[in-house]
Amino acid sequence: MPVDINIAKIKHNLKTKIIGKAQHYDNEYHLCIDSTSNRVIQLAKNGADSGVMVLAFEQSAGRGRFGNSFVSPAGHGLYFSILLKTEIENNLNLFTLGLGLAVSKAIYQNTGYKIQLKWVNDLIANGKKLGGILVESPFVKGNDKVLIIGIGININSFNYDLANLPNPIEFLESVSIKQFDINDLVCDLALEIENFYLRLNQSDFNKLDLINEWKTVNCTLNKNIMAKIGDVVIYGKAIDIDENGALILETEGQAIKALSAGQISIRNIDGSYV
Repeated sequence: MPVDINIAKIKHNLKTKIIGKAQHYDNEYHLCIDSTSNRVIQLAKNGADSGVMVLAFEQSAGRGRFGNSFVSPAGHGLYFSILLKTEIENNLNLFTLGLGLAVSKAIYQNTGYKIQLKWVNDLIANGKKLGGILVESPFVKGNDKVLIIGIGININSFNYDLANLPNPIEFLESVSIKQFDINDLVCDLALEIENFYLRLNQSDFNKLDLINEWKTVNCTLNKNIMAKIGDVVIYGKAIDIDENGALILETEGQAIKALSAGQISIRNIDGSYV
């Protein structure tokens, strides 16, 4: 069955202090929108407060990193974005890794299934893409520093046309060990993201602790990968993550490269890359 988002139920059950509880601006739910992140950017430019959320039943122009599209068909996924007015000391890669951990915790709480994380922003289940996270820091007028957190998760395959997808994907309902309510999942995602955000701003926050925690659920390290940085393609073995969230590669001749940007694909046993 299609996902059943209930914005009133989400508002009632939220346990957060910031996310989903913006002053003067209500959370939004759209049956169809070009992109929830585009809408949040617009709200930020209009003066919306930190924490406002926008959810959608369908996105006509959902996007991932580097302008890639994120397929967002009606009723098959959870598509939402959050506005945070903040200035983070750490770069967006490290922030994205922490968000991945927050999302993985919320998914486990609701489904009993432990997803994996692929550097830097992919959610993985059964070796297939379950979803992704996009963090943007657009310019808005005035002195506001804003972060837009966009999250997309494949929820169900009911009548889903998989024929023309370039890569295999997975669905949360297919891997879930127990039944879950999509609205409870949204509430727990908001809470775990907020917990991470508050942790990030504490004086005793340790970047290495975050990196080490990320390593426990990752599916990238010790794998042969192909990395694309613009038009440049690099092959190597992912060997570590540095303190700023960059991926450390060992390439031919044992040269070491640190990737702070780019898209990666992991090599399969048959030599293909996903």
